[in-house]
Amino acid sequence: MKLKQLTASLVAASALAFGASAHALTVGGVTWNPDDPFFDFSSQTNLYETIALNVGDTFSGYGQITAVNANGAFCATCQLTYEFGGYTLTSAGFNFTATGGWLNVYVQDTAAVGYTAFDATNKSTATDGTLWLSLVGNSSYLGGTTTLAGSVTIPNDNGASGQGVGYFDVVGGLAAAYLDTNGQPGDADLTYTSSFQPLNSPIVNDGVIVATHYGTNEVKGDSQVPEPATLALLGLGLVGLGLSRRAKKA
Repeated sequence: MKLKQLTASLVAASALAFGASAHALTVGGVTWNPDDPFFDFSSQTNLYETIALNVGDTFSGYGQITAVNANGAFCATCQLTYEFGGYTLTSAGFNFTATGGWLNVYVQDTAAVGYTAFDATNKSTATDGTLWLSLVGNSSYLGGTTTLAGSVTIPNDNGASGQGVGYFDVVGGLAAAYLDTNGQPGDADLTYTSSFQPLNSPIVNDGVIVATHYGTNEVKGDSQVPEPATLALLGLGLVGLGLSRRAKKA
């Protein structure tokens, strides 16, 4: 490729990055508008999870993202699913706290060979696809090591119903550069809220209970267009490659 062509490509890529800040973003097929007057980035999901009853117990769950910025058509040809785990209960009762925690979101092309539709009764279908976003619990705002806090609102013989809130930091995935903004309390990247109630009977996979409760959760935060410097570095590398090739030819 000639040097002039490389330079033109760099300029075009930079202009595209600057222009995207005022328009909808699309990452891995998932589209949202960071200039939305009510949201920015917000996902709504269904939720299937185990719960912890005693201090030291761990809990985990999975589900499917059903809307982004209240739009169910956020991706015409893809599916977003997620799994979370690593939470350990540190206090129990009507009010509870937990430490640790991670959440991974996966994107899958619904037209691709081998596509697996999400099935709430099969936890493994929540982890098929490409890692779209990887998160870990943030404890800065809740104090100490607490990353999740919640309350039991309706205790009953079948299991507790309740709600929880927490914070996440972005650590990886296709959308990491767009959502790693430190825009939430405690410099967290995303805020997490959830509600849960008992299933009539547990979901069991291969003899293991994978969910005793179901509900919804929301993940909310700010988004951004990655710094054009990233494109500039790539462009400089391409220019250097072009110069090297021209020198060899000479």
